[in-house]
Amino acid sequence: MMMNRYAEQLYGPDNYYATREFKLGDANVTLLRTVNGKLYTLHHDTHTPHPREFQRLQGTKGVLFSLGQGMGYFMHLEGMAGDHWERIAIDHWAPLDRSFEQYRHPLEKAYAPEPRQALRGYGGGARFAPLFWHRLVAALAEKRVTDFDVYDSVTSSAIIPLTEISVARKDEPIDFPDFTRGKWKTRPRIEEAFRKNHKG
Repeated sequence: MMMNRYAEQLYGPDNYYATREFKLGDANVTLLRTVNGKLYTLHHDTHTPHPREFQRLQGTKGVLFSLGQGMGYFMHLEGMAGDHWERIAIDHWAPLDRSFEQYRHPLEKAYAPEPRQALRGYGGGARFAPLFWHRLVAALAEKRVTDFDVYDSVTSSAIIPLTEISVARKDEPIDFPDFTRGKWKTRPRIEEAFRKNHKG
């Protein structure tokens, strides 16, 4: 295991962490299923040597795929040329830039702050701060609820201990606590909150 090897290289072959067995291992895959039936696959691998991981968003009528490290985004939609269930080759992927504006989220389309209104200190030569940063600071300045509230924070943080429990129980499925006590059912979607709070 990479964790054992790392400890051995730093502290010697007799070190406790160089010889102990880690139950979680070098990598872990967590499956998260929502109440509405959506399935998320979360890969955790911070120890093995590899470039930044890819991202994949799969829907019922298509898939969005990112190779990572600035190599671009690609998509495949049902009905595209070469869409055969028995063989979908790499040349059937289409660069996202061809359809980016068509499928771009309304929140992103509406995000065009004046340079003087954009967040400063982002660096990297970017003209504007990322949308979620801008909306977070704007919500705090206007004293309104942020897009990512305390319930979202607790829920995302709970994935780690719940995964550890599942691994300890030989991959037994673990129910996710409802920290909102059912209020998530009536919570307005982010688009509704945007229309309500957007100014200008």
